[in-house]
Amino acid sequence: METSKEERLQLSLDAAQMGTFVWYVDGRGEPDPRMRELFNLPLDLDVPLATAMASMMHPDDRGRYAAAAQAALDPAGTRELREDIRVRQAHGGYHWVAVTARATFVGDPPAATRLVGVAADVTDRYTAEARRAFLFDLTEALRSLSDPLQIESYAAERLGRHLSASRALYLDVVHEPDSDYYVAKSDYHDPAVASIVGRYRADDFGATLFEEWRAGRTIAVTDVAADPRLSDAERLAYPATDVRAFAAVPLLKNGLHVASLVLHQNVPRDWDPAEITLIEEVAERTWAAVERARAENELRDSELRFREVVEVSPQLVWVGRLDGSVEFVNDNWITTTGIVPDGNDHRSMLFAATHLDEADQLRADWHAAEARGGAYEGELRLRQRSGGYRWFLVRIVPLYDGAGSVIKWFGVATDIDDRRRADEVLREQERLGRRIRARMELLTDIISDLDRVATVDDGLRCLVEHLAPGFADRAAVADSPNVPGIPIATGRDTTVKLVVEFDEPAAREHLDEDLAFLRDLAGRVGVVLTGIAIRQEEHRIALQLQRALLPRAIVNSPDVAIWAQYEAGSVALEVGGDWYDAFTLPDGRIAITVGDVVGHGLDAAIAMGSLRVGMRALAPHSTRPGALLSQFDRFACDVDGADFVTACYAVYDPATRQLHYASAGHPPMLVVDTEARRSCSTPTGWSNVVANPSPWASAAWRTRPPHCPAFRSSSSAAA
Repeated sequence: METSKEERLQLSLDAAQMGTFVWYVDGRGEPDPRMRELFNLPLDLDVPLATAMASMMHPDDRGRYAAAAQAALDPAGTRELREDIRVRQAHGGYHWVAVTARATFVGDPPAATRLVGVAADVTDRYTAEARRAFLFDLTEALRSLSDPLQIESYAAERLGRHLSASRALYLDVVHEPDSDYYVAKSDYHDPAVASIVGRYRADDFGATLFEEWRAGRTIAVTDVAADPRLSDAERLAYPATDVRAFAAVPLLKNGLHVASLVLHQNVPRDWDPAEITLIEEVAERTWAAVERARAENELRDSELRFREVVEVSPQLVWVGRLDGSVEFVNDNWITTTGIVPDGNDHRSMLFAATHLDEADQLRADWHAAEARGGAYEGELRLRQRSGGYRWFLVRIVPLYDGAGSVIKWFGVATDIDDRRRADEVLREQERLGRRIRARMELLTDIISDLDRVATVDDGLRCLVEHLAPGFADRAAVADSPNVPGIPIATGRDTTVKLVVEFDEPAAREHLDEDLAFLRDLAGRVGVVLTGIAIRQEEHRIALQLQRALLPRAIVNSPDVAIWAQYEAGSVALEVGGDWYDAFTLPDGRIAITVGDVVGHGLDAAIAMGSLRVGMRALAPHSTRPGALLSQFDRFACDVDGADFVTACYAVYDPATRQLHYASAGHPPMLVVDTEARRSCSTPTGWSNVVANPSPWASAAWRTRPPHCPAFRSSSSAAA
């Protein structure tokens, strides 16, 4: 079913919350329900519409609205009515309503018969405009006030009147061991309530409620009699102060509650969010104005004290008026600079005493200070009557009148020549210290990284990477002795040259220090690299010794293939106690042994050699692997360096493919799938770890191709 034009129009009016009306010149009226709601008119209206609307208007708006309506009914006029008026609400306040209507005329000459129009609530627009105007006027007014208490009192009164509050005030917070106390030094209040200037214990008004306040959160209470955050006992404190509703904004400094802006109402009040926002903005602006006033007062007090001691001051002191004339100079100015104020204003007097190198900057900075009405401070060289110049700290501060305008300038110059020279020495020492720290950090990083490299070549690359780019633009190492550079030892009898280049050596302020550092660095690096070279050589010798102590060859037969390999466990010097051996017993069986002397070094290697030979010697005299390990245990007790030894011994019979073996704490034997194994040097494809038998007890295992046994140690393997 289609919606009629009238229905669509009504839907649009409802969506816009507009009311409609028809007013006839004979006094009859036809307001719709929304119109009645906007003007707070009863449903059974028994008086003319114009009379009823006029009774609800603000008295100040009635005449203006009547004149506008009369003009709309004039055929020579615009025939339109457009007025914003204030309409009284049920709770007693007013809201703004915009009325727009068009007159209908008939006949010739035309005569008005009715006004047809709409009305809408525009309170939000007026509230926003009023809020902006209020804040602007308040801010401008606070600028002229210099007393903090006066600023707080003025802002509280303006806000209280603007929001029609019963009372408005600022509370200072005093923190004492037993409780917080709120101190009201002044307040604004309407005639219906009394002043509450005084001191109050905070927790009496609601400990739980005011914890939110102390935490910096704004509080809005609609009715203290019904607020669940207050206990029955706490509610009793409010009637004595004529408070039924309130809103409060706290001020926190360094996390501590120091003050609050509070509005009271002697009847329940539903605080609008826009009102709360306005209270918070007023609080923020007021506190900013208070801080400004306190700072300015402190400055003025300081200036007054300054004037009291100026005559006995050892400093150079002068006072200049706003027109430039000199009001006062102390004797110390004249005796020090030899410049008298006669014929000079206070600006040119200072310019004349200033060294030419600082004069132009002084003029620019001074003019900027005058333009902003702020203080000037700078370090200047001032002429001495005896000749030469000395450094002075010059500070010129303005004196303000009550309106904040500059009326005088106070200048003081303090001799800092000795301090300036001492500061320069200290700064140079600090710069030297920073350079030394930077070089020491670089040195530490280089030496630390060198401790982790394995070869001399790696160490030289590490050194070059640290030096460039960064310390130098380029760095390299040369083997040729004819290349100019800084020698670095790389072994007992070998050296290289460190070549470092700077793109602009003349621009480096401390090139001599840099070169001295590089020479010292080269010496330290040489010690480390020589140590690395020695360890490399010792490692090479150690590996040769290790291999010399192992069997040169292991037994092989047409029926049995035995493979063995030894790999050192570390690139560093790791002479270890691992061994392996395989040999033929007198009865034709093949003996296989793998063991490990716990430890590293030559002692472990020598013990390993003795134990390998001892086991080969004991093997022909033992019938079972377990029995051999028992004999071997007794033998090992007499071998130096063999404090802890693990060993595995096996006897393989090629005829029966039977393997008898025993282990004493050694890693278990593995079974290798020769078809799956990809590399002889890694255990890929090894599986089925064969469990060790009980200590020195023999066990047996039969080989089945493609599987074969594998024996291993921490740094070696044999199969």
